[in-house]
Amino acid sequence: MLDAAIEASTLTPSNPSLLPDWTVGHVLTHLARNADAIQNMLDGAAGGEERLMYPSQEKRDADIVTGSARDAQALVDDLRKACWGVESAWAHMTVDAWNGHGLTRAGRLPVMQFPAMRWREVEVHSADLAMGISPKDWSPEFVAHDLAAQLSDWTSSGQELPSDVASAQPWQQLAWLLGRDVGLRSPAPKWR
Repeated sequence: MLDAAIEASTLTPSNPSLLPDWTVGHVLTHLARNADAIQNMLDGAAGGEERLMYPSQEKRDADIVTGSARDAQALVDDLRKACWGVESAWAHMTVDAWNGHGLTRAGRLPVMQFPAMRWREVEVHSADLAMGISPKDWSPEFVAHDLAAQLSDWTSSGQELPSDVASAQPWQQLAWLLGRDVGLRSPAPKWR
């Protein structure tokens, strides 16, 4: 898991990440707040509620900016605590809770989609840290799972993949669809 792989001694929080205007500190804080947000929705579902993932976009953004300025050990401790919290929430889910919903920026989503949503965050942002992991290192299971969903979203809006992207490796296609530059001729769409 990501929380076990990140060590404070290997981090320089102010180093740039691969995301525009975000440092390593921003990415790690985002991963921690994402875990907290998913845990909040899981806790809501366990109590029969549909909770908002984040109170507001402004609060989410402010929390990431504020958290990004912490030292390496504080970032690692926060990420570990958040990861353990969401994993504990999953472990205590009941059948009824798994049938619940949460309110994300994408709208009302079934709780059963949250594990895949978190999986994407961890895999993708691990590469965004620019710390030796790249999209080529994403697990084949993740690439197969998420590529199908991303291609469906892309084609459902009437778009076709550029020929260089369509003939690329699956991990390159997924990275491109998620707005990451992986050396293909066609410029990647806006990152997400």
